[in-house]
Amino acid sequence: MKKLIIIGGGIAGLAAGIYGKKAGYDVTIYEKNHVAGGECMGWNRNGHHIDNCIHWLTGTKEGTSLRKVWEDVGALDSNTMLAETEAFYTSCHNGQEVTLWNDLDRTEKELLLFSPEDTDEIKKFIEHVRYAESCQMPSDKPMDMMKVKDYIEMGKSMANMPKVMKEYGKINLEDLSARFQHPALQKLFIDYLPKEYIASSFIVSYATITCGNGGIPAKGSLAMANRMVDKFKSLGGNLYCNTSVEKILIKNKKAYGILLDNQKEVLADYIISAADTNVLFNNLIGNQYLNKRWEEVYQNSDRYPLISGFQIACSIDLSAYHKKDTIFFDCEPFMIGNQSVSRMSVKSFEYEPDFAPSGKTVLQANVVQYDSDYLYWE
Repeated sequence: MKKLIIIGGGIAGLAAGIYGKKAGYDVTIYEKNHVAGGECMGWNRNGHHIDNCIHWLTGTKEGTSLRKVWEDVGALDSNTMLAETEAFYTSCHNGQEVTLWNDLDRTEKELLLFSPEDTDEIKKFIEHVRYAESCQMPSDKPMDMMKVKDYIEMGKSMANMPKVMKEYGKINLEDLSARFQHPALQKLFIDYLPKEYIASSFIVSYATITCGNGGIPAKGSLAMANRMVDKFKSLGGNLYCNTSVEKILIKNKKAYGILLDNQKEVLADYIISAADTNVLFNNLIGNQYLNKRWEEVYQNSDRYPLISGFQIACSIDLSAYHKKDTIFFDCEPFMIGNQSVSRMSVKSFEYEPDFAPSGKTVLQANVVQYDSDYLYWE
């Protein structure tokens, strides 16, 4: 049996490990943290659970090919419930609220009543969300294994995407926001994702919610990761946590093993890096394998910014807070490094009663952050 080593026990590493076992390999995953899951993570604090990842999971709709992938890797199973939510999010500005509901018809009706002067742009937005609803991510087989027939079938499922890309594929969310006249609608379209994101990605994200293919698995991110860990182990896979890989061993441009941080060498027939690409090129294999395009990305952080967020979770009394889902709002300006922040969001986890003691819920605040902000916090 050929041996496969996977570096990184996040969702990608666990999925690779599960499919590796299904393909007949002897698979071992090495994860530097004390639990697997990567960014799909949560923490327990004083009787509360703080979820750090899933805002929605694309592929939760029964019968879709991506749903089958999630079932294959154990992320979803017949016992996995989806959280009951009503809205993608709500934006508040100058005392007015506007919501993108899971029900697209409701969203259209309310937006038209809210801002008649934006009727044309609202109808165009809703129309293209409906186009994107019919699009499914191709996941029956890897792209490099697809044949002409597969591409034809993929074209059928993606038939409306060219319309979305033509209208929204060359503008970012800041450009989309500027198309609307009402100030609250302008805020709405730059609240959820950073303003630099391509507008078409937002259209597709919202369509995933409205068509029922973007649910939130109950019990949160860590529970999903743990289901995948259980699946991997049930197939006979080996998982070593608290184990860092220092480098990939290479001879004649062929990887043949890894060197652990305790200087132990482990040999294998194949190595998969499921770690961050920066770690791959700077630590595991060296930047001599970095092509010019990747090199440009890493050297020009202004043009290719890394976008993240600062989060803080609070325990509050349910009687003191009556909003559901995610709310964006203006706040008194405050500084993070050189950035002035005047808008932020809070998300209520009321839909997960087990995340907090009786009578309480977890309220999580978020502020968008960039490279320079990370350096400030560091």
